Amino acid sequence: MKNLGRWGSILAGLLILQGCASIRYVEPGWSSEQRQYLDAAMKQPLTFELAKDKSDEAWSRAQVILAHICPLKLQMATDSVIFTYADTENYSWRITREDRGRTSLFDVTCIKYKPGHHDCQQLQVTDRNAHLVAWFMASGARMPDEVVWASLRPFDEISEVTWNPLRWGAINDPWGDFECGETGAFLPPPDLPDVALDARVSVFSNKGGGAGKALIKPVVANATQVRSWSLTIYDASSRHAELRVLGGNGGPPSLLEWDGRDANGEPVAEGIYPAMLRVLYWNGQSIESKEVRLEVTNRYPDLSFERGLGSIDPSRPDLLIMPAEFRIEPASSRLPCRYRLEIRWQNGTLVRVLEGAVAPHLKVLWDGKDAQGGAFISNTRYSFKLLQLDEQGQVVHEYPERTWNCVFLH
Repeated sequence: MKNLGRWGSILAGLLILQGCASIRYVEPGWSSEQRQYLDAAMKQPLTFELAKDKSDEAWSRAQVILAHICPLKLQMATDSVIFTYADTENYSWRITREDRGRTSLFDVTCIKYKPGHHDCQQLQVTDRNAHLVAWFMASGARMPDEVVWASLRPFDEISEVTWNPLRWGAINDPWGDFECGETGAFLPPPDLPDVALDARVSVFSNKGGGAGKALIKPVVANATQVRSWSLTIYDASSRHAELRVLGGNGGPPSLLEWDGRDANGEPVAEGIYPAMLRVLYWNGQSIESKEVRLEVTNRYPDLSFERGLGSIDPSRPDLLIMPAEFRIEPASSRLPCRYRLEIRWQNGTLVRVLEGAVAPHLKVLWDGKDAQGGAFISNTRYSFKLLQLDEQGQVVHEYPERTWNCVFLH
Protein backbone atom coordinates (compact mmCIF):
# COMPACT_ATOMS: atom_id res chain seq x y z
CA MET A 1 0.00 0.00 0.00
CA LYS A 2 2.90 2.29 0.77
CA ASN A 3 4.34 1.82 -2.71
CA LEU A 4 0.89 2.19 -4.23
CA GLY A 5 0.44 5.52 -2.46
CA ARG A 6 3.81 6.72 -3.60
CA TRP A 7 3.15 5.84 -7.23
CA GLY A 8 -0.27 7.40 -6.95
CA SER A 9 1.37 10.68 -5.93
CA ILE A 10 3.74 10.45 -8.85
CA LEU A 11 0.90 9.81 -11.29
CA ALA A 12 -1.04 12.75 -9.89
CA GLY A 13 2.00 14.98 -10.29
CA LEU A 14 2.46 13.88 -13.89
CA LEU A 15 -1.20 14.50 -14.68
CA ILE A 16 -0.98 17.98 -13.19
CA LEU A 17 2.16 18.71 -15.20
CA GLN A 18 0.55 17.43 -18.39
CA GLY A 19 -2.44 19.66 -17.81
CA CYS A 20 -0.36 22.86 -17.42
CA ALA A 21 -1.21 24.93 -20.49
CA SER A 22 1.04 27.81 -19.56
CA ILE A 23 4.21 28.64 -17.74
CA ARG A 24 3.87 30.54 -14.50
CA TYR A 25 6.29 32.53 -12.41
CA VAL A 26 6.83 31.67 -8.74
CA GLU A 27 7.34 34.79 -6.65
CA PRO A 28 10.62 34.88 -4.69
CA GLY A 29 10.44 33.97 -1.03
CA TRP A 30 14.03 34.13 0.18
CA SER A 31 15.26 35.56 3.45
CA SER A 32 17.68 38.47 3.69
CA GLU A 33 20.43 36.04 4.75
CA GLN A 34 19.83 33.83 1.73
CA ARG A 35 19.65 36.86 -0.59
CA GLN A 36 22.95 38.30 0.68
CA TYR A 37 24.67 34.96 0.30
CA LEU A 38 23.36 34.53 -3.23
CA ASP A 39 24.40 38.09 -4.11
CA ALA A 40 27.98 37.30 -3.17
CA ALA A 41 27.99 33.80 -4.64
CA MET A 42 26.80 34.78 -8.12
CA LYS A 43 29.79 37.16 -8.43
CA GLN A 44 32.23 34.36 -7.54
CA PRO A 45 34.09 32.94 -10.60
CA LEU A 46 33.84 29.17 -11.03
CA THR A 47 37.56 29.07 -11.84
CA PHE A 48 39.59 30.89 -9.21
CA GLU A 49 42.97 30.97 -7.49
CA LEU A 50 43.70 30.92 -3.76
CA ALA A 51 46.94 31.33 -1.86
CA LYS A 52 48.65 28.07 -0.91
CA ASP A 53 47.87 28.46 2.81
CA LYS A 54 44.15 28.75 2.00
CA SER A 55 44.08 25.90 -0.50
CA ASP A 56 43.70 22.96 1.90
CA GLU A 57 40.92 24.72 3.80
CA ALA A 58 38.98 25.31 0.60
CA TRP A 59 39.50 21.70 -0.48
CA SER A 60 38.18 20.41 2.85
CA ARG A 61 35.13 22.66 2.56
CA ALA A 62 34.47 21.28 -0.93
CA GLN A 63 34.38 17.69 0.37
CA VAL A 64 32.23 18.62 3.34
CA ILE A 65 29.60 20.50 1.35
CA LEU A 66 29.37 17.88 -1.40
CA ALA A 67 29.03 15.09 1.14
CA HIS A 68 26.26 17.10 2.77
CA ILE A 69 24.20 17.90 -0.34
CA CYS A 70 24.89 14.61 -2.21
CA PRO A 71 23.49 11.64 -0.27
CA LEU A 72 24.76 9.41 -3.10
CA LYS A 73 28.21 10.22 -1.69
CA LEU A 74 31.57 10.86 -3.26
CA GLN A 75 32.83 8.66 -6.04
CA MET A 76 36.41 9.95 -5.81
CA ALA A 77 38.13 12.43 -3.51
CA THR A 78 41.87 12.99 -3.86
CA ASP A 79 44.15 15.99 -3.40
CA SER A 80 43.38 17.18 -6.93
CA VAL A 81 39.90 15.96 -7.96
CA ILE A 82 36.47 15.30 -6.47
CA PHE A 83 33.75 13.40 -8.35
CA THR A 84 30.27 12.48 -7.15
CA TYR A 85 27.95 9.71 -8.28
CA ALA A 86 24.86 10.57 -10.30
CA ASP A 87 21.86 8.59 -11.41
CA THR A 88 20.48 9.06 -14.92
CA GLU A 89 17.94 11.73 -13.92
CA ASN A 90 20.04 14.07 -11.80
CA TYR A 91 23.29 15.96 -11.45
CA SER A 92 26.89 15.23 -10.63
CA TRP A 93 29.79 17.36 -9.41
CA ARG A 94 33.37 17.72 -10.56
CA ILE A 95 35.81 19.91 -8.64
CA THR A 96 39.50 20.05 -9.49
CA ARG A 97 42.58 21.63 -7.88
CA GLU A 98 45.83 22.44 -9.70
CA ASP A 99 49.00 23.24 -7.76
CA ARG A 100 50.65 26.41 -9.13
CA GLY A 101 53.40 26.86 -6.55
CA ARG A 102 52.33 29.75 -4.35
CA THR A 103 48.70 29.37 -5.37
CA SER A 104 46.18 26.69 -6.28
CA LEU A 105 43.76 26.94 -9.19
CA PHE A 106 40.25 25.58 -8.52
CA ASP A 107 37.48 24.76 -10.97
CA VAL A 108 33.89 23.98 -9.90
CA THR A 109 31.39 22.28 -12.23
CA CYS A 110 27.86 21.04 -11.58
CA ILE A 111 26.86 18.69 -14.41
CA LYS A 112 23.45 17.73 -15.81
CA TYR A 113 23.95 14.36 -17.46
CA LYS A 114 20.65 13.45 -19.07
CA PRO A 115 18.58 15.93 -21.10
CA GLY A 116 15.26 16.15 -19.34
CA HIS A 117 11.77 17.53 -19.59
CA HIS A 118 12.76 20.74 -17.80
CA ASP A 119 16.21 21.64 -19.13
CA CYS A 120 15.54 25.37 -18.91
CA GLN A 121 15.09 25.10 -15.15
CA GLN A 122 17.81 22.53 -14.59
CA LEU A 123 20.49 24.52 -16.39
CA GLN A 124 19.83 27.45 -14.08
CA VAL A 125 19.99 25.18 -11.05
CA THR A 126 23.36 23.67 -12.02
CA ASP A 127 24.90 27.08 -12.63
CA ARG A 128 23.52 28.53 -9.40
CA ASN A 129 24.67 25.57 -7.34
CA ALA A 130 28.17 25.76 -8.81
CA HIS A 131 28.50 29.44 -7.85
CA LEU A 132 27.26 28.73 -4.33
CA VAL A 133 29.77 25.92 -3.78
CA ALA A 134 32.61 27.98 -5.29
CA TRP A 135 31.80 30.88 -2.95
CA PHE A 136 31.61 28.56 0.07
CA MET A 137 35.01 27.13 -0.84
CA ALA A 138 36.66 30.50 -1.43
CA SER A 139 35.19 32.44 1.50
CA GLY A 140 34.30 29.86 4.15
CA ALA A 141 31.16 31.91 4.87
CA ARG A 142 28.43 29.81 6.45
CA MET A 143 25.93 28.66 3.85
CA PRO A 144 22.31 29.38 4.85
CA ASP A 145 19.87 26.48 4.90
CA GLU A 146 18.13 25.51 1.65
CA VAL A 147 20.14 27.73 -0.69
CA VAL A 148 21.39 24.70 -2.65
CA TRP A 149 19.01 22.51 -4.61
CA ALA A 150 19.97 19.09 -3.26
CA SER A 151 19.57 17.43 -6.63
CA LEU A 152 21.30 14.14 -5.84
CA ARG A 153 19.03 12.14 -3.57
CA PRO A 154 18.84 8.50 -2.51
CA PHE A 155 17.28 6.28 -5.15
CA ASP A 156 14.36 5.29 -2.93
CA GLU A 157 13.09 8.89 -2.73
CA ILE A 158 11.26 8.54 -6.01
CA SER A 159 8.81 11.34 -5.29
CA GLU A 160 11.78 13.73 -5.05
CA VAL A 161 13.63 12.37 -8.08
CA THR A 162 10.46 12.80 -10.17
CA TRP A 163 9.70 16.41 -11.00
CA ASN A 164 6.84 17.69 -8.85
CA PRO A 165 5.43 21.00 -10.07
CA LEU A 166 3.41 21.46 -6.88
CA ARG A 167 6.52 21.46 -4.69
CA TRP A 168 8.98 23.16 -7.01
CA GLY A 169 9.67 26.68 -5.82
CA ALA A 170 7.81 26.20 -2.54
CA ILE A 171 10.39 24.07 -0.72
CA ASN A 172 13.68 23.66 -2.53
CA ASP A 173 13.95 26.87 -4.53
CA PRO A 174 13.80 29.76 -2.03
CA TRP A 175 14.55 32.43 -4.66
CA GLY A 176 11.61 31.68 -6.91
CA ASP A 177 12.03 30.77 -10.54
CA PHE A 178 10.31 29.94 -13.78
CA GLU A 179 8.36 26.72 -14.03
CA CYS A 180 8.84 25.09 -17.41
CA GLY A 181 6.12 23.62 -19.59
CA GLU A 182 6.24 21.12 -22.43
CA THR A 183 8.56 23.25 -24.57
CA GLY A 184 10.93 24.13 -21.77
CA ALA A 185 10.58 27.85 -22.62
CA PHE A 186 10.46 30.85 -20.31
CA LEU A 187 7.54 33.15 -19.72
CA PRO A 188 8.78 36.25 -17.87
CA PRO A 189 6.68 37.66 -15.04
CA PRO A 190 4.62 40.79 -15.68
CA ASP A 191 6.16 44.28 -15.51
CA LEU A 192 9.53 43.51 -17.09
CA PRO A 193 12.37 45.77 -15.93
CA ASP A 194 13.49 48.46 -18.36
CA VAL A 195 16.78 47.92 -20.19
CA ALA A 196 17.94 50.63 -22.58
CA LEU A 197 21.04 52.24 -24.05
CA ASP A 198 21.71 55.98 -24.20
CA ALA A 199 24.50 56.71 -26.69
CA ARG A 200 26.40 59.72 -25.32
CA VAL A 201 29.02 59.59 -28.12
CA SER A 202 27.82 57.52 -31.07
CA VAL A 203 30.03 58.95 -33.85
CA PHE A 204 33.78 58.61 -33.44
CA SER A 205 37.09 57.88 -35.15
CA ASN A 206 39.14 54.74 -34.48
CA LYS A 207 42.30 55.79 -36.31
CA GLY A 208 45.54 57.37 -35.16
CA GLY A 209 47.23 57.55 -31.79
CA GLY A 210 44.30 59.44 -30.30
CA ALA A 211 41.56 57.14 -31.52
CA GLY A 212 38.19 57.91 -29.99
CA LYS A 213 35.55 55.75 -28.37
CA ALA A 214 31.82 55.28 -28.41
CA LEU A 215 30.40 56.20 -25.00
CA ILE A 216 27.14 54.50 -24.06
CA LYS A 217 25.17 54.84 -20.83
CA PRO A 218 23.16 51.70 -19.92
CA VAL A 219 19.79 52.21 -18.27
CA VAL A 220 18.93 49.08 -16.26
CA ALA A 221 16.14 48.72 -13.71
CA ASN A 222 16.87 46.57 -10.64
CA ALA A 223 20.58 46.60 -11.48
CA THR A 224 21.46 44.95 -8.15
CA GLN A 225 19.52 41.88 -9.26
CA VAL A 226 21.47 41.49 -12.53
CA ARG A 227 23.59 38.36 -12.71
CA SER A 228 25.53 39.26 -15.88
CA TRP A 229 25.47 41.64 -18.84
CA SER A 230 26.79 41.76 -22.37
CA LEU A 231 27.07 44.51 -24.98
CA THR A 232 27.15 43.05 -28.49
CA ILE A 233 28.37 45.10 -31.44
CA TYR A 234 27.26 43.64 -34.77
CA ASP A 235 29.01 43.84 -38.11
CA ALA A 236 27.94 46.78 -40.26
CA SER A 237 27.19 44.51 -43.22
CA SER A 238 25.35 41.74 -41.36
CA ARG A 239 22.96 42.25 -38.44
CA HIS A 240 23.50 38.64 -37.31
CA ALA A 241 27.32 38.62 -37.28
CA GLU A 242 28.79 39.46 -33.88
CA LEU A 243 31.80 41.71 -34.26
CA ARG A 244 32.67 42.32 -30.60
CA VAL A 245 31.11 41.31 -27.27
CA LEU A 246 31.84 43.16 -24.04
CA GLY A 247 30.46 41.86 -20.77
CA GLY A 248 30.85 40.96 -17.15
CA ASN A 249 29.20 39.70 -13.98
CA GLY A 250 26.76 41.77 -11.94
CA GLY A 251 25.20 44.96 -13.26
CA PRO A 252 26.86 46.89 -16.11
CA PRO A 253 29.13 49.86 -15.30
CA SER A 254 27.70 53.38 -15.45
CA LEU A 255 29.37 54.03 -18.82
CA LEU A 256 30.26 51.51 -21.52
CA GLU A 257 33.01 52.14 -24.05
CA TRP A 258 33.80 50.68 -27.47
CA ASP A 259 37.09 51.61 -29.14
CA GLY A 260 36.02 50.69 -32.68
CA ARG A 261 37.98 47.44 -32.74
CA ASP A 262 36.89 43.88 -33.41
CA ALA A 263 37.44 40.80 -31.23
CA ASN A 264 41.01 40.50 -32.55
CA GLY A 265 41.88 44.08 -31.61
CA GLU A 266 41.88 45.32 -35.21
CA PRO A 267 40.24 48.67 -36.14
CA VAL A 268 36.98 48.14 -38.00
CA ALA A 269 36.19 49.82 -41.30
CA GLU A 270 34.16 53.00 -41.46
CA GLY A 271 30.46 52.29 -41.21
CA ILE A 272 27.44 52.10 -38.90
CA TYR A 273 27.47 49.30 -36.32
CA PRO A 274 24.34 48.26 -34.39
CA ALA A 275 24.83 47.54 -30.67
CA MET A 276 22.52 45.86 -28.19
CA LEU A 277 22.65 45.32 -24.42
CA ARG A 278 21.49 42.08 -22.84
CA VAL A 279 21.12 41.53 -19.11
CA LEU A 280 20.47 38.26 -17.32
CA TYR A 281 18.72 38.48 -13.97
CA TRP A 282 19.21 35.91 -11.22
CA ASN A 283 15.63 34.71 -11.57
CA GLY A 284 16.35 33.67 -15.17
CA GLN A 285 14.98 36.66 -17.07
CA SER A 286 17.06 37.64 -20.09
CA ILE A 287 16.14 41.06 -21.44
CA GLU A 288 17.46 42.94 -24.47
CA SER A 289 17.55 46.66 -25.11
CA LYS A 290 16.64 48.29 -28.39
CA GLU A 291 19.71 48.69 -30.55
CA VAL A 292 21.75 51.86 -30.87
CA ARG A 293 23.74 52.72 -33.98
CA LEU A 294 27.43 53.50 -33.54
CA GLU A 295 29.17 55.19 -36.46
CA VAL A 296 32.89 54.87 -37.12
CA THR A 297 34.20 57.61 -39.41
CA ASN A 298 37.59 59.23 -39.87
CA ARG A 299 36.35 62.28 -41.77
CA TYR A 300 36.61 65.25 -39.44
CA PRO A 301 34.48 68.30 -40.29
CA ASP A 302 36.12 71.28 -41.99
CA LEU A 303 36.37 74.31 -39.70
CA SER A 304 35.91 77.93 -40.73
CA PHE A 305 37.80 80.55 -38.72
CA GLU A 306 36.75 84.21 -38.87
CA ARG A 307 36.77 87.36 -36.77
CA GLY A 308 33.55 88.28 -35.02
CA LEU A 309 31.65 91.34 -36.24
CA GLY A 310 32.62 93.30 -33.13
CA SER A 311 36.32 92.83 -33.90
CA ILE A 312 36.24 94.12 -37.48
CA ASP A 313 36.78 97.66 -38.75
CA PRO A 314 35.35 97.68 -42.30
CA SER A 315 37.70 100.47 -43.28
CA ARG A 316 40.80 98.69 -41.93
CA PRO A 317 40.61 94.95 -42.77
CA ASP A 318 44.14 94.43 -41.38
CA LEU A 319 43.00 95.33 -37.84
CA LEU A 320 41.73 93.09 -35.05
CA ILE A 321 39.81 95.18 -32.54
CA MET A 322 40.32 94.08 -28.94
CA PRO A 323 39.02 92.36 -26.94
CA ALA A 324 38.93 89.92 -29.83
CA GLU A 325 36.06 87.65 -30.79
CA PHE A 326 36.58 84.71 -33.15
CA ARG A 327 33.99 82.43 -34.69
CA ILE A 328 34.82 78.77 -35.35
CA GLU A 329 32.18 76.93 -37.33
CA PRO A 330 32.23 73.19 -38.21
CA ALA A 331 30.89 72.18 -41.61
CA SER A 332 29.11 69.37 -39.74
CA SER A 333 28.94 68.31 -36.11
CA ARG A 334 28.85 64.56 -36.64
CA LEU A 335 32.36 63.72 -35.50
CA PRO A 336 33.38 65.31 -32.17
CA CYS A 337 36.59 67.33 -32.25
CA ARG A 338 38.40 70.10 -30.43
CA TYR A 339 40.18 73.30 -31.43
CA ARG A 340 43.43 74.89 -30.35
CA LEU A 341 44.11 78.51 -31.20
CA GLU A 342 47.79 79.47 -30.84
CA ILE A 343 48.48 83.21 -30.57
CA ARG A 344 52.05 84.44 -31.18
CA TRP A 345 53.95 87.65 -31.58
CA GLN A 346 55.24 88.29 -35.07
CA ASN A 347 58.68 86.97 -34.02
CA GLY A 348 57.12 83.57 -33.24
CA THR A 349 57.02 83.80 -29.43
CA LEU A 350 53.96 81.97 -28.08
CA VAL A 351 51.70 84.37 -26.17
CA ARG A 352 48.50 82.45 -25.45
CA VAL A 353 46.77 79.14 -26.23
CA LEU A 354 42.98 78.89 -26.28
CA GLU A 355 41.45 75.43 -26.50
CA GLY A 356 38.04 73.76 -26.22
CA ALA A 357 35.39 71.60 -27.85
CA VAL A 358 34.11 72.47 -31.30
CA ALA A 359 30.38 73.18 -31.52
CA PRO A 360 28.09 74.93 -34.02
CA HIS A 361 28.18 78.77 -33.79
CA LEU A 362 31.19 78.64 -31.46
CA LYS A 363 32.52 81.98 -30.17
CA VAL A 364 36.07 82.21 -28.79
CA LEU A 365 37.12 85.33 -26.86
CA TRP A 366 40.61 86.67 -26.21
CA ASP A 367 41.13 89.52 -23.76
CA GLY A 368 44.61 90.28 -25.11
CA LYS A 369 46.52 88.99 -22.10
CA ASP A 370 49.27 86.39 -22.26
CA ALA A 371 49.31 83.05 -20.39
CA GLN A 372 50.68 84.74 -17.23
CA GLY A 373 48.11 87.53 -17.30
CA GLY A 374 50.52 90.08 -18.75
CA ALA A 375 49.10 93.24 -20.31
CA PHE A 376 48.31 93.51 -24.00
CA ILE A 377 50.59 95.66 -26.16
CA SER A 378 48.34 97.69 -28.41
CA ASN A 379 49.04 98.31 -32.07
CA THR A 380 51.14 95.14 -32.31
CA ARG A 381 50.93 92.46 -34.96
CA TYR A 382 49.94 89.00 -33.77
CA SER A 383 49.62 85.76 -35.68
CA PHE A 384 46.79 83.25 -35.09
CA LYS A 385 47.02 79.56 -35.99
CA LEU A 386 44.03 77.22 -35.70
CA LEU A 387 44.62 73.49 -35.14
CA GLN A 388 41.94 70.82 -35.16
CA LEU A 389 42.27 68.07 -32.54
CA ASP A 390 40.55 64.77 -31.92
CA GLU A 391 38.87 64.03 -28.60
CA GLN A 392 42.17 62.79 -27.11
CA GLY A 393 44.05 65.98 -28.04
CA GLN A 394 45.93 64.67 -31.09
CA VAL A 395 46.31 67.13 -33.99
CA VAL A 396 44.34 66.01 -37.05
CA HIS A 397 44.53 69.19 -39.17
CA GLU A 398 46.34 72.55 -39.25
CA TYR A 399 44.80 75.63 -40.86
CA PRO A 400 46.74 78.50 -42.50
CA GLU A 401 48.09 81.11 -40.16
CA ARG A 402 46.30 84.48 -40.04
CA THR A 403 47.94 87.79 -39.03
CA TRP A 404 46.31 91.03 -37.81
CA ASN A 405 47.41 94.24 -36.17
CA CYS A 406 45.66 94.19 -32.77
CA VAL A 407 44.45 97.47 -31.28
CA PHE A 408 42.20 98.72 -28.50
CA LEU A 409 39.74 101.39 -29.59
CA HIS A 410 38.87 103.92 -26.88
